[in-house]
Amino acid sequence: MRGRKQPTRRRRALRWLALLVLLGAFLTLHGQYHFLLIQGIREAERLGGIGPTRLVTELPGDEHRQVRANKKGMMVASFRIMSDGLKAGWGAWHSSYLDCSGSEPFYAGFCIYDNHLSAIDEDYMMWADCYGRINDPAAAAVRIDVYKDGALRESHTVLKKDWIQVNGYTYFALEFEWEELCPGVLRSQLLDEKGNLLYCREFTLTGSAFRDLLRLSPLYQ
Repeated sequence: MRGRKQPTRRRRALRWLALLVLLGAFLTLHGQYHFLLIQGIREAERLGGIGPTRLVTELPGDEHRQVRANKKGMMVASFRIMSDGLKAGWGAWHSSYLDCSGSEPFYAGFCIYDNHLSAIDEDYMMWADCYGRINDPAAAAVRIDVYKDGALRESHTVLKKDWIQVNGYTYFALEFEWEELCPGVLRSQLLDEKGNLLYCREFTLTGSAFRDLLRLSPLYQ
């Protein structure tokens, strides 16, 4: 009587591979693991209620920090591989959304974020993102002014030549380091060719890094 043939190492490896593929398919279908970056993007779009978006630009940094948009809004998000129990994989670490569904000539959004997994103190390095959509043909520049303790501390300008055209819409995006934190105001201003103010969007800062993170990043609310 012949004994039962033992599976070869190759067959055992193929069986384990097949099981892993089936497990991965199961977790993906049930939304438990995002193996692909696009799955994390779609999840962020769903959480923000913005719908499918297209890439406008990718901001500098080690993470996949993207500005994305569609006809009705914009999204800025940092995507990384995360782990949260069984639900893991690609996801948005920080996200911010901007409603552009009306007929305004200028939409501007602002968010701050850090690259830490926790905010133990308020002295760690942070960054600020200013972004938006421009619908006024008379516009020539976007100027970002940061006021702290009632004084202008820093100013950044995005000229028309640096604006981004996607699907017939015009966008701007700017990222800069956010080192000093104190109560203040950030203003996104749309200017014409002569530097005259056309429109302004203002954001109030509390002076608390973590509190502003909570207030300005919708996924934390």
